Amino acid sequence: MTTPEQWIVFGIFALIAVGLLFLAALAGAGRFGEMPEPVVDQFIPELPDRPLTPDDLRAAQFGLTLRGYSPQQVDRLLAHAAQQWDADRDDTTRWERTP
Repeated sequence: MTTPEQWIVFGIFALIAVGLLFLAALAGAGRFGEMPEPVVDQFIPELPDRPLTPDDLRAAQFGLTLRGYSPQQVDRLLAHAAQQWDADRDDTTRWERTP
């Protein structure tokens, strides 16, 4: 059985919890000023100022994120695209040389 003093302590903690939740709701609504812009702390690859080449695809690297793509799948796709690009370029060159 709880004593009146325990109910008072419980009531004080409940009021503090409700007050903290109310302040958090006000802060989330922006009542205490705007939050600063988030800091972007991830690798952003630089793109060349020229047309891409198969070597650019082979050297491409991407930053890792918590909910991103599988690095192995991206690497396989880029390797396949670079290989196909080389093959298409070789075919085009071969057709240009043929009289």
